[in-house]
Amino acid sequence: MERTRREAGLTQEAIARRLDISQAHYSKVSAGLVPLSTKLEKRIRDLLASDKLPPIRSRSTELDEIDKLSAAIRRDTRQLLAKLRAFKSA
Repeated sequence: MERTRREAGLTQEAIARRLDISQAHYSKVSAGLVPLSTKLEKRIRDLLASDKLPPIRSRSTELDEIDKLSAAIRRDTRQLLAKLRAFKSA
């Protein structure tokens, strides 16, 4: 399982995110520290055998989106404050 994951160029985090489990849980399962359920084993095998792995957003992409949203919020806040000041002074 781990060899196949590495050959696919995927991190434990990437696989865990696609399976909707934590990276810590995936790590424990792959190390044999936690029993592997039949259901999870099938999901892992199906995922690793898939020709088309579903796309996953990287952390850097998520951080870029957060930065853009933060900048937009700061801009909108400045505009609202300017309008409020103009309203109060009128």
